[in-house]
Amino acid sequence: MGIKDIRNTIIYGKQPADSLVIFRILFGLTMLWEVYRYFHFGWIREYWILPKYNFHYEYFEWVKPWEGNGMYIHFVVLGILALFIALGLFYRLSALLFFIGFTYVFLLEQARYLNHFYLICLLSFLVIFLPAHRHFSLDALLFKKISSRTLPAWPLSLLKFQLGIVYFFGGVAKLGKDWLAGEPMRMWLSNRSSFPLIGGFFEQEWFVYFMSYSGLLIDLLAFPLLLHRRSRPYIFLIITGFHFFNDRLFTIGIFPWFMLGATSIFFPADWPQQLWKKMDFQRNALSGWLPILLPGIILGVLVGIVRDSFAPIPILVGFMSGALLGWSLLGYDRGHDLEIGKIRHRKLVLILIVLWCIPQVLLPLRHYFIPGNVNWTEEAHRFSWHMKLRDKSGKVNFYFTDPTTGENKRIDWYHIIKPWQYRKMATRPYLIKQFACHLSEELQRMGVNTTITVHAECKLNGRPYQLLIDPEVSLNTVNYKVLTHNDWIFMIEEK
Repeated sequence: MGIKDIRNTIIYGKQPADSLVIFRILFGLTMLWEVYRYFHFGWIREYWILPKYNFHYEYFEWVKPWEGNGMYIHFVVLGILALFIALGLFYRLSALLFFIGFTYVFLLEQARYLNHFYLICLLSFLVIFLPAHRHFSLDALLFKKISSRTLPAWPLSLLKFQLGIVYFFGGVAKLGKDWLAGEPMRMWLSNRSSFPLIGGFFEQEWFVYFMSYSGLLIDLLAFPLLLHRRSRPYIFLIITGFHFFNDRLFTIGIFPWFMLGATSIFFPADWPQQLWKKMDFQRNALSGWLPILLPGIILGVLVGIVRDSFAPIPILVGFMSGALLGWSLLGYDRGHDLEIGKIRHRKLVLILIVLWCIPQVLLPLRHYFIPGNVNWTEEAHRFSWHMKLRDKSGKVNFYFTDPTTGENKRIDWYHIIKPWQYRKMATRPYLIKQFACHLSEELQRMGVNTTITVHAECKLNGRPYQLLIDPEVSLNTVNYKVLTHNDWIFMIEEK
């Protein structure tokens, strides 16, 4: 198959709309669940109302939280938009407004950076352009002209690429010295030896290396193996166990369930139709619906039992994944035939897809061109799919030079930021520098023009505390370079 044939297949091919519809519903319902979690756990108040200071992203200093009850109203609107996306109601407008609204929340607080928040920003942008509302949606019911059971291949191909990037570069990031030596997995497992059934293995070396290297291989191989029909059921089985275990072992919110559900897009575009046809309720149960439904029921019930609190989305994803496993492991995944469809502005579509894909590949690689351990310096760590690779803590104090006496005085800053902000800031040089500049501005308002220095120490993956930042450097005057190493950040010393 030549390049032209591949392009015609994955970009211009004509596919059933079913899988993209499932993704739309899953995305909308998961975002609705996330909004509910923010209300339920009081995170809106904790993260955006109580703090006196929010760490901003570069060039987005102007993004501020709404005043009064504005943030609560904002999340109510996000929930409504998420529901509209799931229902396919006023889909394009709902998707656009959700992208703007969620990205706004993402930009409000850099100390809240999470990889899955970044992923949601990317996907919510893509969702705007995906024709996921043209089938099984209220829009298709209300506006008959847009209704279609088939869609171009490029939307699913683009989603596969985006999710594949997360898996693959999550694996590439694990090819570091610490992970290959079993850290920080060794530390995490030793603190969780009370884990049900298998916790007794957690302090055994073979299990530490098994967990580290299996996680590495799953991330590296998931993308290519999901693309191949023969290997797809088996890697999906492994991925299901992988995400289920991660949810139980770590606190990572919606991420494992969304990733597991979204991975269904790697199956044939008409897998819901194929699966439903195989569940022939007129036939004998053993040869019809039971081998497909039973794994779904078992996995859905198991998810509901072992989770600390009831949540319908994990149960739904568990049921769907179990049914997919039963269907695919029985060899019912036969793929689907593609036709070359007519797409308006074919060249423009291809150019835009390429322009989107290039930075997705380059951004996770940029830290290789910057000296130092990226988990220590944090330079080019964000937006690179470095997930669960470090156990890091820090402590930092800020000082200013009294212009009248020349004496170094410690700044009382504890009333400005919250403990959760401090924990993140103390391990990230760019946040320490940003806060130093903020303290300098506060002192200037009081008529004190001075320099701000810090004493910052960190420990990473079991190493002892070390100096993170040069204590002689004035952080309120030094620049932070994005694409090269900042000399005021000390390199980690290997003992």
